[in-house]
Amino acid sequence: MTLRLPPELAADLRMVAEIEGTAISEQARAALAEWVAQRRADPGFQNRLRERVVRDQRLLDRLRGGEDDRG
Repeated sequence: MTLRLPPELAADLRMVAEIEGTAISEQARAALAEWVAQRRADPGFQNRLRERVVRDQRLLDRLRGGEDDRG
């Protein structure tokens, strides 16, 4: 995975990693893990996720021939 950051954000990340005595990749992983955890705890995100699952299931059913186009 490649992640391109604006120069200012990259510099900030380097500074945080240096001050914390950790690798930049470790800081990035921690920040992304926290962001994903926040999404999982967000009721609005969970609602959108459920809607997506239902929509995808309808599409799969239709492609499989188990449901007509009105579903």
